[in-house]
Amino acid sequence: TIQPSVPVVRWLASEKVIIMNAAAPCHAVPVPRPKRWWASHLVPFSSGPMLAAGLILSGLILGGWALPGFAQETSPTEPAPLAAPSKHVRLLTIGNSFTRNATRYLEDLATAAGHQLTHRPVSVGGSSLQFHADKAQAFERDRDDSQGKYADGLSLQQQLKSGQWDYVTVQQVSIQSHNLSTYRPYAGQLQAIIARYAPGAELLVHQTWAYRVDDPRFAPAGQAANRAENQSADQEPRTQQAMFQGLKNAYDMLAQELGARQIPVGDAFYLVDRHSEYGFQPPRGFDPAEASFPELPEQRFSLHVGWRWRPATRDQPAKLVIDGHHANSAGEYLGACVWFETLFGESCQGNPFVPADLEPQYASFLQSAAHQAVVQEATVREATVREATVQEATVQEATVQEATVQAARSELAAAGRRPAATMDDYADPQPQQYQFQARASRLDPEAKEYPEINFVFGSEDKPQDLQHAAVDTRVAPQGKLVIWLMGHNPALFDRLTGYGLHAIQVSYANKWFGVLCRPEPASPTARGQVRLEAATGLDFSQELDLQPHDGMMHRAWVMVRWLAAEHPQGNWQYFLRDDGQGLRWDRVIVSGSSHGSTTAARFAQYQRVDRVVMLCGPRDQDQDWQSDFSATPAERYFGFSHVLDGGWTGDHYCRSWELLGLHEFGPIVNVDAAAPPYADSRRLVSAADVQQDANRAHSAVTPGRASPQDAQGAYLYEPVWRYLYNHPVDAVGTPTQRDPNCDVAR
Repeated sequence: TIQPSVPVVRWLASEKVIIMNAAAPCHAVPVPRPKRWWASHLVPFSSGPMLAAGLILSGLILGGWALPGFAQETSPTEPAPLAAPSKHVRLLTIGNSFTRNATRYLEDLATAAGHQLTHRPVSVGGSSLQFHADKAQAFERDRDDSQGKYADGLSLQQQLKSGQWDYVTVQQVSIQSHNLSTYRPYAGQLQAIIARYAPGAELLVHQTWAYRVDDPRFAPAGQAANRAENQSADQEPRTQQAMFQGLKNAYDMLAQELGARQIPVGDAFYLVDRHSEYGFQPPRGFDPAEASFPELPEQRFSLHVGWRWRPATRDQPAKLVIDGHHANSAGEYLGACVWFETLFGESCQGNPFVPADLEPQYASFLQSAAHQAVVQEATVREATVREATVQEATVQEATVQEATVQAARSELAAAGRRPAATMDDYADPQPQQYQFQARASRLDPEAKEYPEINFVFGSEDKPQDLQHAAVDTRVAPQGKLVIWLMGHNPALFDRLTGYGLHAIQVSYANKWFGVLCRPEPASPTARGQVRLEAATGLDFSQELDLQPHDGMMHRAWVMVRWLAAEHPQGNWQYFLRDDGQGLRWDRVIVSGSSHGSTTAARFAQYQRVDRVVMLCGPRDQDQDWQSDFSATPAERYFGFSHVLDGGWTGDHYCRSWELLGLHEFGPIVNVDAAAPPYADSRRLVSAADVQQDANRAHSAVTPGRASPQDAQGAYLYEPVWRYLYNHPVDAVGTPTQRDPNCDVAR
């Protein structure tokens, strides 16, 4: 209860009431949130407003929160809180036994809160960032290399590809956690792999914990052994505090470099270990050399396994050993609470799940400590909270309201993922179809010309780097961006925007075909490597020397970034990453015709995308890259061509489709004799009249003059185009055998 005479500022931050007076510490107390919640929880100052407000803001800004207590009261007249909607979090963790420790009770907490967790651990005991990065790099070089796979026979890439992950986590092995140099370049390599194979996942950094204060590492003999093993005498921590500070600094720097949030388990451990009442105290007067089975020292409030007896074997008696590294049940529960708050975006305080071996009051304390660690981590990251100051002698209601907003932002960030743009309906006062064009050389001053492959800017009168975009704000948005890898096709863009899709066409290196890989490609993958370099700007081909700024990836990002600023009512920002430094490729459909569709397919093998639509393609009948491991699942590729197209007589399409694995999702379907959904197939063809003209057949499958029309002038392929760009990817046809007439072996 609050006495009216005590100087108090009280406000609600998200779902917490922050209470402070001049003498009391700050406590986070859960309360229901009524309508206009901030107004109903403001208590006026009776004295000392400047002091009270200063204490509150300094506590929020600098993270100087006192550890919450346990006695919590709410008014019996307050309405019951509304039930939070159930969430399903999909998590993939890359780590070791510390990851297993910290997530042991995570599903129990989620279930108790009414949520669902899907967790796929990629875990090897004692493994470091380098261990996992080396495996991923080995698989990139050779997918048959056993060094690139784990004990289950799968690579990291395959496991990332296996689901639609919300979060992917990384961490360093604990013995190296204090040494930042061991994080590099491996964490960055893993981030790049994750971005390619799970672009929709948020990367999180699992901050591990320091060893127990009496761990042998901190004894002289242990320090000497670790210095010899790690060759880092100047960095080997000599105390728990030194280890914690070292790992905290390293993880803070790593999170900053990766632009990632942390799961601050190490902070929570240290908060508890340093607590005056619940912090672990090493046993006094205990001599392990004098102990006899089953004698153990007092280890109350330990978060680590600590002293235990190793069971006797036929040849060895029971042996007393200490494990000051791994978490015991209390440490596992504390870690899981931190993970729960970070992943599910709600406080763990009051969660009914408690392990059977923990006392309820101690479990409540651990929940509060976990909550404090998460809030402090978020507070540090929130620049808006840091910038808040109190500069006036009196605190007006407006100031309190502003502080309320700032606190709510802090709590929101603490509770879960920073809110990303959502594809809501357009807020456009004049809904219409919008069309844009901009030159690549104007949008990016670092863009270059490559006249040797006819990749140039052109002139003012005849620009050759013109890029196009379109969106229709009259149509409910789907939240998908089509990147068209061919010349601008206004008729196609009309259809795409009519489906509720955003569309752009970018200027990229697509005129190399008449110059490179001539007279014959140097290898079965040579053309594929040129295509990949043209798409990414990265060094994949010995025949092309493109800079990253001139790859399709970079130019598409620059185009969308410009559109987001130029046309905010078009919701283009939805396709930018949260940090704004790239595209959300999981929201992108790559599409093209002819060689553009071929490059789209090759790019999608490298970078996971939402969908690939290949019109009159892929080509490259003398190449084998189509059978390479693909970051984009095969069911997300859709192809459509005409049977009189030279791609059939030259055996481009049938072969490429089968090498891509599209026969696993249905037969080849003639759209002239079938209706949507075309047996849910990924391989569509047409034999409509094109006057026996192979060139016209090649162009017929895209909207334009060559595409067949009915007597009323409507395109015959309207339902086909709608199917290709909109059919649910999880609706697939019945697998078929390879066609013996389709020569896949070259």
